[in-house]
Amino acid sequence: MNFYLTDEEIKLLKAFHKTVKDRKIADKVKCVVALAQGFSFDDIANILLIDERSARRYFETYNKGGLELLCKMKEATAKTKLTEDEIELLKEELRQNCYNCSKMIALYIFKTFHKKYTNNGLVLLLKRIGFVYKKTKYVPSRANLEEQLNFIEEYQKLRSKIDKINAVILFMDGVHPTYNTICNYAWIEKGKDKGVKSNTARERLNINGAYNPVTKDIIFSSLSKLDARSIVNFIKKLERKYQSQEKIYLICDNARYYKTKLLREYLQTSKVEMFYLPSYSPNLNLIERLWRLMKKTILYNQYYDSYQSFCDSIKKFFLNKSKRRKKELSLLMTENFQLFENY
Repeated sequence: MNFYLTDEEIKLLKAFHKTVKDRKIADKVKCVVALAQGFSFDDIANILLIDERSARRYFETYNKGGLELLCKMKEATAKTKLTEDEIELLKEELRQNCYNCSKMIALYIFKTFHKKYTNNGLVLLLKRIGFVYKKTKYVPSRANLEEQLNFIEEYQKLRSKIDKINAVILFMDGVHPTYNTICNYAWIEKGKDKGVKSNTARERLNINGAYNPVTKDIIFSSLSKLDARSIVNFIKKLERKYQSQEKIYLICDNARYYKTKLLREYLQTSKVEMFYLPSYSPNLNLIERLWRLMKKTILYNQYYDSYQSFCDSIKKFFLNKSKRRKKELSLLMTENFQLFENY
């Protein structure tokens, strides 16, 4: 179908729209104008919450009889075929299982409730009952909710008393950014592609870092590799920085280089005390958010013509102590921990 209207017709429709008090009629007029101006059915469906078939009917009706017939046309008021109890069962099914397309859901409805839905009708139903089509998220398969809750409880107890005992809490972790471009989302002109240069290098920058949730301090070291000796040297660096504190509580994951014999021996005479996170719980390590911010700021859609410029940009990110960065960290690095449920 050719959705064409003259500039004069569009002007008249817009003027009429300003005078309309009936919301349904106003939506029909908006739909006709949008189609004439080149908007896609997806755009119109997202904005006006109507399906493609309705949009086509509005335009065809306007072409046949103008505004008068468009205003008089009756809606196809097909009521939801599922009962409220059946809708609750459907919602629970969608919460428990992943369906990649609406056809699979329609098949489930037919097998379970012996009722048929068209694709458009089902999409409207799903939106009405609070479901949207979006990407799933990775979560660790062995995350334990009870262990996460126990850690948060212990952390809050420790956090409440560190000022009284002249101690500091730090979150520690390692990160290994690779010298290559990481493509990500960006605002790009519709119908166009945006290329970002890449290289074939696979060099990595090994970083061990610690984050202070109170002062927002970032302590880091770039290393040839993360191993027992480099971790001991990093802890010595933390001891020098916080030499006035009587105790350093260091929270980290269960990586092998944080549990070596050499490190255990060193900690016997150190003021550093290690607190290990529950297994498969990166969500509880605040510094993970810092790594994500670093990747977003420095790595995504960025090309570096040399490994040295790549390393310099990352180090500059960690050394940034501007007011803007501190405000950014204050908003991002709050001590509100996300929980991974037992899926």
